[in-house]
Amino acid sequence: MTRAISLCAAALLVLCPGALAAQTPTDSLTVEQVVQLVLASHPAVQQAAAGVTAADARVAESRSAYYPALSAGGSAMRAAPVPNLTIPNLGTFSLTPRMTYATGLELHQTVLDFGRRSGAVALARARGAGAADNVDLVRSDLAFQAIDAFYAVLFLRQSLHVQDAEIDALQQHLAVSRERASSGAVTDFDVLTTEVRVATAQSQRIDVANQLEQREIALRELLGVPAQQPLPLTGAFTLTPVGLAGDSLTQLALAQRPEMRLARQGEAAAAAERRVAGLGQRPSLGLDLQAGFRNGFEPTLDRIEGNWNAGVSVQVPVFDGGRTRDQVDEAEANVTAAQEHTRDVARRVMADVQQSLANLRASRDKLATSELQVEQADTALSLAETRYRAGVITNLEVLDAQTALAEARLLRLRTQYAFVQSRYDVERAVGAKPW
Repeated sequence: MTRAISLCAAALLVLCPGALAAQTPTDSLTVEQVVQLVLASHPAVQQAAAGVTAADARVAESRSAYYPALSAGGSAMRAAPVPNLTIPNLGTFSLTPRMTYATGLELHQTVLDFGRRSGAVALARARGAGAADNVDLVRSDLAFQAIDAFYAVLFLRQSLHVQDAEIDALQQHLAVSRERASSGAVTDFDVLTTEVRVATAQSQRIDVANQLEQREIALRELLGVPAQQPLPLTGAFTLTPVGLAGDSLTQLALAQRPEMRLARQGEAAAAAERRVAGLGQRPSLGLDLQAGFRNGFEPTLDRIEGNWNAGVSVQVPVFDGGRTRDQVDEAEANVTAAQEHTRDVARRVMADVQQSLANLRASRDKLATSELQVEQADTALSLAETRYRAGVITNLEVLDAQTALAEARLLRLRTQYAFVQSRYDVERAVGAKPW
């Protein structure tokens, strides 16, 4: 039911691009909803699904060899000269009709081929088995792209809030500096220094806003919605603890990563191809049946009459120029290549798990430190403002404290974002399905 709702929502977004924008301000999209919408409407998923249909068709095509081959045909031929036979005192007789007409059906049924048909079916199934795993791989890649884009947008939007808060604080301090400069309490240097800090913060905000626009464009592309359409996202950087048992996660990844399943399917397909290649010199036994109508029978050559014939045919390959041997050698090499590919994928999967776990540990360890830095920077700014109003410290020291607080807040936000990214990287590394 949930899948049906998601498909309907995706169809609404595709067919009615204004649907998302027409939502009320309270409407929002969670990360789970974004993933479902992307998977329901992205062309790459449809393309992979078409690959499954094509694979099923190839299996059915290979099974058609078990059924008889039936064909219908007809011909009309005019002969000249017509061979005649002259018998003295009896006359001249035509041996064949001037016009020959024939129509009929031809049927061929392979009775025995010593495993070639079954081998072809097994090969088609082995090659097609990876199509479903390819769908999972495409869906997994798109899902984690959507997750990454979703949280990148959230991170940059919150970064803008931090930048705006810093700019607002600097402008308030600038107003105080100007007031104190006009009264002679401080010099114009303090005002100029603050103006430089404001300009720097505004420039940094422009960079963050540009990054946000780029990530929103990427998210709209995944969702398939028009440019400039609002993205009412809702979510937070949930700091959920994650188990860090490397060995068990590695075994889980080797068992369920789509890449591993595809590699193993490649091995199975190569082995099936090797078996089929080895059957090239096997004989085949078939049954042939023809039935139809034609003229040219004695004694009335022009009368069309029914006819039929049946027989058994045997084909025994004798010499093929070494083609079967070469095909077997090629298939053996493909089996070896497939096995090595599986080993390579397994190494990369294990490395992905270890790297994602290392990043997650580092992000987890930084969380407490970043929170403490914000608290310390906030306290330091309060003390600096108090001392500045008392005339104990300079304006520059207050600006430094404000900058340190903004940087600490950004660092905390960046650390939370990195933790969430690392957590999803672990899920990707072990082959979890985020849908």
